[in-house]
Amino acid sequence: MQRNGVSVFVDGVCAGTLCRSEVEIDTFLFGYSPGCEDRHAVSLTMPVVADQYDSMGFLHPIFEMNLPEGALRQKLELMFAKAVKNFDSLTLLEIVGKSQIGRLRYAAEGAAPEEVPGENINGILAYRGAEDLFEDLLGRFARHSGISGMQPKILVRDESTVFDKIANKGATHIIKSFNPRDYPDLAANEFFSMQAARHGGLPTAETRLSENRSILAVTRFDLTSDGAYLGFEDFCVLSGMRANGRYSGSYTGHDHQERRCAPEEFRHPL
Repeated sequence: MQRNGVSVFVDGVCAGTLCRSEVEIDTFLFGYSPGCEDRHAVSLTMPVVADQYDSMGFLHPIFEMNLPEGALRQKLELMFAKAVKNFDSLTLLEIVGKSQIGRLRYAAEGAAPEEVPGENINGILAYRGAEDLFEDLLGRFARHSGISGMQPKILVRDESTVFDKIANKGATHIIKSFNPRDYPDLAANEFFSMQAARHGGLPTAETRLSENRSILAVTRFDLTSDGAYLGFEDFCVLSGMRANGRYSGSYTGHDHQERRCAPEEFRHPL
Protein backbone atom coordinates (compact mmCIF):
# COMPACT_ATOMS: atom_id res chain seq x y z
CA MET A 1 0.00 0.00 0.00
CA GLN A 2 1.41 3.38 -1.03
CA ARG A 3 2.09 5.81 1.82
CA ASN A 4 2.82 9.02 -0.14
CA GLY A 5 -0.64 9.75 -1.49
CA VAL A 6 -3.61 8.62 -3.53
CA SER A 7 -4.78 9.40 -7.03
CA VAL A 8 -8.25 10.98 -7.17
CA PHE A 9 -10.49 9.98 -10.08
CA VAL A 10 -13.56 11.87 -11.32
CA ASP A 11 -15.76 9.93 -13.76
CA GLY A 12 -12.86 7.56 -14.38
CA VAL A 13 -10.37 10.37 -15.14
CA CYS A 14 -7.41 11.00 -12.83
CA ALA A 15 -8.09 14.58 -11.70
CA GLY A 16 -5.25 14.99 -9.22
CA THR A 17 -3.34 13.68 -6.22
CA LEU A 18 -4.08 13.87 -2.50
CA CYS A 19 -1.06 13.47 -0.22
CA ARG A 20 0.53 14.33 3.11
CA SER A 21 2.71 17.41 3.32
CA GLU A 22 6.43 16.67 3.67
CA VAL A 23 6.93 20.03 5.41
CA GLU A 24 3.99 20.58 7.76
CA ILE A 25 2.90 17.79 10.11
CA ASP A 26 -0.77 16.76 9.90
CA THR A 27 -1.35 18.77 6.72
CA PHE A 28 -2.94 17.20 3.64
CA LEU A 29 -2.48 18.62 0.14
CA PHE A 30 -4.52 18.18 -3.01
CA GLY A 31 -3.34 19.31 -6.41
CA TYR A 32 -5.00 18.97 -9.80
CA SER A 33 -3.21 17.20 -12.63
CA PRO A 34 -1.89 19.43 -15.44
CA GLY A 35 -4.60 19.92 -18.05
CA CYS A 36 -7.45 18.78 -15.77
CA GLU A 37 -10.74 20.07 -17.18
CA ASP A 38 -13.15 22.19 -15.12
CA ARG A 39 -15.83 19.50 -15.41
CA HIS A 40 -13.56 17.14 -13.46
CA ALA A 41 -13.36 19.38 -10.38
CA VAL A 42 -13.60 17.23 -7.25
CA SER A 43 -15.99 19.63 -5.50
CA LEU A 44 -18.03 22.77 -6.05
CA THR A 45 -15.90 24.26 -3.27
CA MET A 46 -12.61 23.28 -5.00
CA PRO A 47 -12.58 24.50 -8.63
CA VAL A 48 -9.66 23.54 -10.88
CA VAL A 49 -6.73 25.85 -10.15
CA ALA A 50 -2.94 25.61 -10.45
CA ASP A 51 -2.30 25.97 -6.69
CA GLN A 52 -2.66 23.15 -4.20
CA TYR A 53 -5.48 23.02 -1.68
CA ASP A 54 -4.25 22.42 1.88
CA SER A 55 -6.09 21.17 4.94
CA MET A 56 -4.50 20.95 8.38
CA GLY A 57 -5.44 18.24 10.87
CA PHE A 58 -8.00 16.45 8.71
CA LEU A 59 -8.78 15.63 5.11
CA HIS A 60 -10.51 18.20 2.93
CA PRO A 61 -14.30 17.92 3.55
CA ILE A 62 -15.05 16.40 0.13
CA PHE A 63 -12.55 13.59 0.74
CA GLU A 64 -13.63 13.07 4.36
CA MET A 65 -17.35 12.97 3.48
CA ASN A 66 -17.60 9.24 2.76
CA LEU A 67 -15.15 7.90 5.33
CA PRO A 68 -16.73 4.98 7.21
CA GLU A 69 -18.01 5.50 10.75
CA GLY A 70 -19.35 3.33 13.55
CA ALA A 71 -19.27 -0.45 13.10
CA LEU A 72 -17.86 -0.23 9.56
CA ARG A 73 -14.87 1.84 10.63
CA GLN A 74 -14.23 -0.41 13.63
CA LYS A 75 -14.20 -3.43 11.32
CA LEU A 76 -11.72 -1.79 8.95
CA GLU A 77 -9.44 -0.72 11.79
CA LEU A 78 -9.36 -4.29 13.08
CA MET A 79 -8.55 -5.54 9.59
CA PHE A 80 -5.79 -3.08 8.71
CA ALA A 81 -4.51 -1.06 11.68
CA LYS A 82 -1.94 -3.67 12.76
CA ALA A 83 -0.65 -4.15 9.22
CA VAL A 84 -0.36 -0.44 8.38
CA LYS A 85 1.90 1.83 10.43
CA ASN A 86 0.39 5.21 11.38
CA PHE A 87 -3.11 4.26 10.21
CA ASP A 88 -4.98 7.51 9.52
CA SER A 89 -7.79 9.01 7.43
CA LEU A 90 -5.73 9.00 4.22
CA THR A 91 -4.94 5.32 4.75
CA LEU A 92 -8.63 4.60 5.28
CA LEU A 93 -9.54 6.58 2.15
CA GLU A 94 -7.13 4.53 0.07
CA ILE A 95 -8.65 1.30 1.40
CA VAL A 96 -12.30 2.16 0.68
CA GLY A 97 -11.65 4.53 -2.20
CA LYS A 98 -12.46 2.00 -4.91
CA SER A 99 -16.16 2.31 -4.08
CA GLN A 100 -17.73 5.55 -2.90
CA ILE A 101 -21.04 7.38 -2.85
CA GLY A 102 -20.83 9.90 -5.72
CA ARG A 103 -18.48 10.06 -8.69
CA LEU A 104 -15.09 10.26 -6.93
CA ARG A 105 -12.83 7.21 -6.73
CA TYR A 106 -9.39 6.73 -5.20
CA ALA A 107 -6.41 4.46 -5.77
CA ALA A 108 -2.79 4.18 -4.71
CA GLU A 109 -0.79 6.86 -6.49
CA GLY A 110 -0.10 5.75 -10.05
CA ALA A 111 -2.63 2.89 -9.96
CA ALA A 112 -6.21 2.54 -11.22
CA PRO A 113 -9.29 1.98 -9.01
CA GLU A 114 -10.11 -1.67 -8.37
CA GLU A 115 -13.41 -3.33 -9.28
CA VAL A 116 -15.99 -4.20 -6.64
CA PRO A 117 -16.74 -7.95 -6.37
CA GLY A 118 -20.29 -9.05 -7.16
CA GLU A 119 -22.94 -10.50 -4.84
CA ASN A 120 -26.47 -11.80 -5.41
CA ILE A 121 -28.84 -9.26 -3.83
CA ASN A 122 -31.84 -11.59 -4.24
CA GLY A 123 -29.97 -14.24 -2.27
CA ILE A 124 -29.24 -11.79 0.54
CA LEU A 125 -32.88 -10.74 0.81
CA ALA A 126 -34.17 -14.32 0.73
CA TYR A 127 -31.77 -15.58 3.42
CA ARG A 128 -33.53 -17.04 6.47
CA GLY A 129 -30.71 -18.79 8.29
CA ALA A 130 -29.79 -18.32 11.92
CA GLU A 131 -26.19 -17.27 11.20
CA ASP A 132 -25.26 -13.60 11.12
CA LEU A 133 -25.32 -12.97 7.38
CA PHE A 134 -24.53 -9.27 7.68
CA GLU A 135 -21.41 -9.94 9.75
CA ASP A 136 -20.18 -12.17 6.93
CA LEU A 137 -20.99 -9.48 4.35
CA LEU A 138 -19.25 -6.87 6.50
CA GLY A 139 -16.09 -8.97 6.53
CA ARG A 140 -16.13 -9.34 2.73
CA PHE A 141 -17.28 -5.89 1.62
CA ALA A 142 -15.98 -3.49 4.31
CA ARG A 143 -12.93 -2.64 2.21
CA HIS A 144 -15.21 -1.79 -0.73
CA SER A 145 -17.51 0.51 1.23
CA GLY A 146 -16.78 4.22 1.15
CA ILE A 147 -19.97 5.28 2.91
CA SER A 148 -20.57 7.24 6.11
CA GLY A 149 -23.23 6.95 8.82
CA MET A 150 -23.32 5.28 12.21
CA GLN A 151 -25.82 2.58 11.19
CA PRO A 152 -23.97 -0.54 9.95
CA LYS A 153 -23.94 -0.55 6.14
CA ILE A 154 -21.85 -1.66 3.19
CA LEU A 155 -21.72 -1.08 -0.57
CA VAL A 156 -22.35 -4.11 -2.81
CA ARG A 157 -22.43 -4.70 -6.56
CA ASP A 158 -25.40 -6.86 -7.54
CA GLU A 159 -23.96 -9.45 -9.91
CA SER A 160 -27.34 -9.86 -11.63
CA THR A 161 -27.99 -6.14 -12.12
CA VAL A 162 -28.77 -4.75 -15.55
CA PHE A 163 -25.89 -2.32 -15.14
CA ASP A 164 -23.43 -5.19 -15.57
CA LYS A 165 -24.52 -5.44 -19.19
CA ILE A 166 -22.73 -2.15 -19.84
CA ALA A 167 -19.59 -3.20 -17.96
CA ASN A 168 -20.16 -1.13 -14.82
CA LYS A 169 -18.10 -2.74 -12.05
CA GLY A 170 -18.97 -0.33 -9.26
CA ALA A 171 -21.36 -0.82 -6.34
CA THR A 172 -25.07 -0.78 -7.17
CA HIS A 173 -26.67 -1.12 -3.72
CA ILE A 174 -26.35 -0.03 -0.11
CA ILE A 175 -26.96 -2.91 2.31
CA LYS A 176 -27.97 -1.78 5.81
CA SER A 177 -28.44 -3.75 9.02
CA PHE A 178 -28.62 -3.08 12.75
CA ASN A 179 -28.12 -4.56 16.20
CA PRO A 180 -31.52 -6.17 17.02
CA ARG A 181 -30.87 -5.84 20.76
CA ASP A 182 -30.40 -2.07 20.56
CA TYR A 183 -32.68 -1.22 17.62
CA PRO A 184 -35.35 -3.89 17.10
CA ASP A 185 -36.92 -3.86 13.61
CA LEU A 186 -34.94 -0.79 12.54
CA ALA A 187 -34.64 -2.08 8.95
CA ALA A 188 -38.41 -2.63 8.74
CA ASN A 189 -39.04 0.80 10.23
CA GLU A 190 -36.84 2.47 7.62
CA PHE A 191 -38.42 0.43 4.81
CA PHE A 192 -41.97 1.43 5.72
CA SER A 193 -40.91 5.04 6.30
CA MET A 194 -39.55 5.11 2.76
CA GLN A 195 -42.80 3.64 1.44
CA ALA A 196 -44.78 6.32 3.26
CA ALA A 197 -42.56 9.02 1.74
CA ARG A 198 -42.99 7.54 -1.73
CA HIS A 199 -46.79 7.38 -1.37
CA GLY A 200 -46.67 10.98 -0.17
CA GLY A 201 -45.19 12.00 -3.51
CA LEU A 202 -41.55 12.41 -2.47
CA PRO A 203 -38.80 11.06 -4.76
CA THR A 204 -37.09 8.19 -2.94
CA ALA A 205 -34.51 5.52 -3.68
CA GLU A 206 -35.78 1.99 -4.38
CA THR A 207 -35.71 -0.09 -1.18
CA ARG A 208 -36.25 -3.81 -0.51
CA LEU A 209 -36.60 -5.55 2.86
CA SER A 210 -35.19 -9.01 3.50
CA GLU A 211 -37.60 -11.84 4.33
CA ASN A 212 -36.29 -12.01 7.90
CA ARG A 213 -36.74 -8.20 8.25
CA SER A 214 -33.12 -7.73 9.34
CA ILE A 215 -31.55 -6.26 6.18
CA LEU A 216 -32.50 -3.33 3.96
CA ALA A 217 -31.22 -3.11 0.37
CA VAL A 218 -31.22 0.38 -1.14
CA THR A 219 -30.56 0.92 -4.83
CA ARG A 220 -27.83 3.52 -5.28
CA PHE A 221 -29.58 6.88 -5.60
CA ASP A 222 -26.52 8.35 -7.33
CA LEU A 223 -26.45 5.76 -10.13
CA THR A 224 -28.06 6.66 -13.46
CA SER A 225 -29.72 4.29 -15.92
CA ASP A 226 -26.64 4.32 -18.18
CA GLY A 227 -24.35 3.24 -15.33
CA ALA A 228 -22.79 6.64 -14.55
CA TYR A 229 -22.53 8.05 -11.04
CA LEU A 230 -23.83 11.51 -10.16
CA GLY A 231 -21.71 14.09 -8.39
CA PHE A 232 -22.64 14.18 -4.72
CA GLU A 233 -21.78 16.57 -1.87
CA ASP A 234 -23.49 16.91 1.48
CA PHE A 235 -24.18 20.23 3.20
CA CYS A 236 -21.17 19.82 5.50
CA VAL A 237 -18.87 19.80 2.46
CA LEU A 238 -20.61 22.79 0.90
CA SER A 239 -20.31 24.64 4.22
CA GLY A 240 -16.64 23.74 4.66
CA MET A 241 -17.41 21.78 7.83
CA ARG A 242 -15.95 18.56 9.22
CA ALA A 243 -17.92 15.41 8.46
CA ASN A 244 -18.85 15.00 12.13
CA GLY A 245 -20.70 18.32 11.86
CA ARG A 246 -23.63 16.44 10.37
CA TYR A 247 -24.43 15.16 13.86
CA SER A 248 -24.28 18.54 15.61
CA GLY A 249 -26.99 20.31 13.61
CA SER A 250 -30.35 21.35 14.97
CA TYR A 251 -33.68 22.02 13.27
CA THR A 252 -34.67 24.41 16.03
CA GLY A 253 -31.32 25.95 17.01
CA HIS A 254 -30.44 29.57 16.30
CA ASP A 255 -26.92 28.95 15.09
CA HIS A 256 -26.77 29.60 11.33
CA GLN A 257 -23.76 27.35 10.83
CA GLU A 258 -25.58 24.41 12.42
CA ARG A 259 -28.76 24.79 10.41
CA ARG A 260 -26.80 24.63 7.15
CA CYS A 261 -25.74 21.07 7.93
CA ALA A 262 -28.30 18.33 7.29
CA PRO A 263 -28.21 14.73 8.54
CA GLU A 264 -27.29 11.98 6.11
CA GLU A 265 -30.90 11.14 5.19
CA PHE A 266 -31.33 14.58 3.60
CA ARG A 267 -28.14 14.91 1.57
CA HIS A 268 -28.78 16.24 -1.90
CA PRO A 269 -27.18 14.68 -5.04
CA LEU A 270 -25.61 17.39 -7.18
